[in-house]
Amino acid sequence: MRCFRLQRIETRLRVLLNMGIPPPARARLGGDRHEGAASACPIRGRPAGRFWEGRILKTIIIVFARLQAGFIAKPCQWTPRYGRCYATAMPLDESAIAKLLKPFGLELDPHQTGQVLAYVGLLLRWNRAVNLTAIRRPEEIVTRHFGESMYLAKFVEVKGSLLDIGSGSGFPGLALKIAQPELRVVLLEPVARKRAFLKEVVRTCGLGPVEVLGDRIEEFSAGHPGEFDVATVRALGGLEDVLPAAWRCLAESGSIYLWLTGLAGRQLSGGFASFNSLFTQSKPIHVPMSRDREIWCGRKRSNVG
Repeated sequence: MRCFRLQRIETRLRVLLNMGIPPPARARLGGDRHEGAASACPIRGRPAGRFWEGRILKTIIIVFARLQAGFIAKPCQWTPRYGRCYATAMPLDESAIAKLLKPFGLELDPHQTGQVLAYVGLLLRWNRAVNLTAIRRPEEIVTRHFGESMYLAKFVEVKGSLLDIGSGSGFPGLALKIAQPELRVVLLEPVARKRAFLKEVVRTCGLGPVEVLGDRIEEFSAGHPGEFDVATVRALGGLEDVLPAAWRCLAESGSIYLWLTGLAGRQLSGGFASFNSLFTQSKPIHVPMSRDREIWCGRKRSNVG
């Protein structure tokens, strides 16, 4: 896999290669609809095919000369695991991952670190076509997404089955799956393109059996009552409808965890009385490297009518 700048160069070369088909051949293949297209040539007196061949050759020479001189891209850091390699936009390696996750008190083994690196590469690549995250810097992806998601595992033993509601780009569900490989994870994401990304992450990172479903929690809860030990919610609106549905999916003494900002937390405690009526709230967990982000913890009440 090439760096992003090299991919743009590759796109330019492909355009030139496509243009390198001589106009008469394009006309025979139906590419040109005008009869005069076959004789068209950018430079008078030169065959069109030779003209474009010269352009292609000149571009290739310039590209490789600049590559050799080091003007196009710095050496990439690779993730040589799980069948494919992904280049990142910064020197992100195992030591950098460990340093970025240190404020969260997280220690990953080499296998888990490799999964994080592959995940970051995929997220950067897919995010150019699918709106997965507003964060573009790889180091910020590691701290904001992986660090904040995995931070829960420092305080709570997440085990059994986990339901991630509105999974989006896979956080916190897949991040917790990396931290706790024995988890059985179900991701609910109604957007088809995001589901395709989640399935690609599961396959590429070797995360094992993870279900990716397109159901909304309101419909899903009707057919799966009491099946999950843990439910997670991050960056999702409409909590007044989500919380009752999540309560139905949880087993007895199951737990729910919500990643909230301070404003959302105040709205939840003040406006959504359903949280305290459905769950016994524990003290929120403050997220490191943030001003007001918290993880709200609740245990399912069994005496709800």
